[in-house]
Amino acid sequence: MTTQQHSPLTVPLFRTCLAFAAAALSASPALAGFGLEGTIWGGGFPGPSVENFSSIGSSGGSGGGSTGGGVGGAFISVEAFAVASQRTIRLTGSASHPDQDNGYSVAFSSKASSNSIEGFLLTIDQEMEFSIANLSSATAFASGFGDLTTAITPAQLVGVTGIVTSADGSTGQLSAGTYRLNVFIGGVASGFTDIVPEFAGYGDVLALGTGVRSATLNWTLTMTAIPAPGLTLFAIGPALNMRRQRRS
Repeated sequence: MTTQQHSPLTVPLFRTCLAFAAAALSASPALAGFGLEGTIWGGGFPGPSVENFSSIGSSGGSGGGSTGGGVGGAFISVEAFAVASQRTIRLTGSASHPDQDNGYSVAFSSKASSNSIEGFLLTIDQEMEFSIANLSSATAFASGFGDLTTAITPAQLVGVTGIVTSADGSTGQLSAGTYRLNVFIGGVASGFTDIVPEFAGYGDVLALGTGVRSATLNWTLTMTAIPAPGLTLFAIGPALNMRRQRRS
């Protein structure tokens, strides 16, 4: 009767290879590096308006302002958080402007020291799948058609060094890089609609010619890290061969 003997290294090596293989197969995607920064400007017309610049960071922030006497106002809240391999940016807010004949009440992503639109700066360090959920809407001042509420698109994601790949604008992939997240919410009198940026999607409600009495912001961007390729199992083959050679 022959007794099979194994090199002291063979079995531990084999088990180590299997352990690495199992870890590679079961590993979840690494959480992508993430950065978010920018400014919210809020205010209105006519004066004396309450105008504010508010900073946001990687965990979010909020800000807004109002027209003279607080008659109308607009507000944006930004939440940014992580769950497992996902990063989420949630935008909520509202705007109201009860004066149909004069002025506006707005809030938007802006430059740090001037009330001109500039998107929040978003940075990710790896490729990600994304989806956008948008339940935002705007309501026109009453007209012959009565109150009309329509969908709007108050946020827009634009690549700077990063690339957005999407067939429908709501789902797709983001490359590693930087992006601008433009945001706008507002209520405006009929003669002040030039302040509304095209991306905000107010076209249908502005077409009525009565102005925008109120608007609601409810927009969410969800990004999921794409798994990196797993560890190669190249070491398992040599380990199995070593066992066979020792048995023969």
